[in-house]
Amino acid sequence: MSSTLTRLDQKIAEHNEKARDAEEKARERRAELVGDSAPEPGTDEFKAMVDEADGLFATLDAERDKVEELKAQRKTLARTLGVPTDPGTGEPRGDNPEELAAAVASALAGKSAPSPDQVALGRRIVESDGYKALQDSGVLTSSAGIGGTVALGKAMSKTEFKTLISGGSTSAGAFKEPDIQPYLGLLQRPIVLTQMVQTIPVSTDSVKYVQQLTAGHNVEIIPDPITADAIGSGSPAVTAADAGLKPESEYTFTTKTADVETLAHFLPVHKNQFADVPQLEGIIDAEMRYGLLKFLEGEIAAGNGSTGHLRGILNTTGIVDQTIGADSVIVALHKALTGIRLGFIEPTLIVMHPSDWEAIRLMRSSVAMTDPGDPGGTPVVPPTVVDTGEFMFGPPSQAGASTLWGLPVRITPVVPAGSPIIGDFSQAQLYLREGITVNASDSHADFFRRNLIALLAEMRAGFGVRRPQAFGTISV
Repeated sequence: MSSTLTRLDQKIAEHNEKARDAEEKARERRAELVGDSAPEPGTDEFKAMVDEADGLFATLDAERDKVEELKAQRKTLARTLGVPTDPGTGEPRGDNPEELAAAVASALAGKSAPSPDQVALGRRIVESDGYKALQDSGVLTSSAGIGGTVALGKAMSKTEFKTLISGGSTSAGAFKEPDIQPYLGLLQRPIVLTQMVQTIPVSTDSVKYVQQLTAGHNVEIIPDPITADAIGSGSPAVTAADAGLKPESEYTFTTKTADVETLAHFLPVHKNQFADVPQLEGIIDAEMRYGLLKFLEGEIAAGNGSTGHLRGILNTTGIVDQTIGADSVIVALHKALTGIRLGFIEPTLIVMHPSDWEAIRLMRSSVAMTDPGDPGGTPVVPPTVVDTGEFMFGPPSQAGASTLWGLPVRITPVVPAGSPIIGDFSQAQLYLREGITVNASDSHADFFRRNLIALLAEMRAGFGVRRPQAFGTISV
C-alpha cells in the first residue's frame, strides 16, 4: 500500500481515538452534573465542572473535524493514484489492508482493480442459463433471431440492492460503429439516498403503514373522590374533580399507503456486443443498473406522488419547512434542526445540492466597522459591515469542515438546489418488491433485421416516510 495512505490511516485512527476519549470523558462530566451528587449550581466547583465539560466537547469537535480533513486528503490522494473508490463515500475500495494494497499496486501499475460488486453483477448475467443457451444455440454468431424474449436472470436481489452503486453511460449510437471498441462509460454521480433510508423487502403491490399525527398526554394529579354521586347530579352539581374522574389522553393516527411502482428502461445493443462477454458485463453494470438507481434516488428526494411516481421526502406532508426570510442558509438550517428536535427526533444527516454547499463553503467572516478616531471603538453610523477576507469554513488550501451544526453533510445534485434535506433518514423506508432483473429480446420494432437486441432492466419498489416530522427543509 502507498506509504502516504498508510500514514493517513494511522493519523485518522489516532484522532478517532482522541475523539472517542474526549466524548467518553465529556459524557461522564455531563452525567455528574445532572446526578444526585452534583455540586450546587453557582459554586466554583460546579463552574469548574461545566468548563471542563465544555472543553471536552470542544476537543471532541476539533478531533472530529481533523478526522474529516484527513479523510478528505485520503480521498484526494486515492483519486490521484487512480485507486478504485467507493462511489457512495469516495473512500478507497477494499475490505482489508491486503485488498486495498493490491488495489493501490494495481493502480500504480496503470490498471484499475475492479470492485467485487462491479465484477459480480454483470457476470451473473453472462453466466446465467439463459445467456449460455443463447451462446450454445449459435444465434449470437449467425443471422438467426432470438425468437422471442429470453430471461437472463436477476442481476441484483432484494438484500443486495443497497450495495450496488456504480457504472458508466453511453447511447445506442455507439453500437453502430463497424469496429467495436472496448466499452468506456461516462462519469456518473454517486448514489447517496438509497444508502441512507431503510430498505424493507415486501411481497405485495402496496404497503400500508400507520403514521401517528398527534399525542395529547392529558396527565393530571387526581385527588381522592369526595362523593360517589354521578357527575352533574345534586346541588351544587358534582364535578369531575369531586368524583375523582381521570382525564383522557388523545392520540391521533392515520393510515398511509405506499404503492409499489415498476421502474424500467431498455437499451439497444448490437449482437456482436452481446456476444462479447466483457462488454456485456460493462453495459449491465454501468448502464442498466445506474439508470434505475439514479431515477429511484430522484424519486426518494422529490417524487411528487402522481400516477407512476413515488412520493419523495420533499413532497411529504408534515415535514418541517423553515422559511429563510432575512436569515442566512446556515441559520435557517439550524432553525429547521430545532423544529425537528421539538418533535423529539434527533436528525442524523444533511443532504444538499453542490451549489448550495459551495455558497456555504465560500462564506467569509465579517466585522462591523468602528470610528477610527474613537479609541473606544464606537460603531460607524449608519452601521457598516465589511468582510475580513477569511473563509468561515477553512482556507482554500484545506478541504474544510464537512459538517454543519454537528451533522455530517452529503453533497449530491439529486437534491434540488435551494431545498436541502435535514433529518433522521432511518424514518424513511424503501419498500423493495423486486430487485433488478434483466431480459433480452430482438422482437422489438426492426431489431431482428438490424442485428440489434433490446436489453430490458426493471425493478419494483415503493417509498414512504413513516415520521414526516423527522425531516425538514428550507424555502425562500
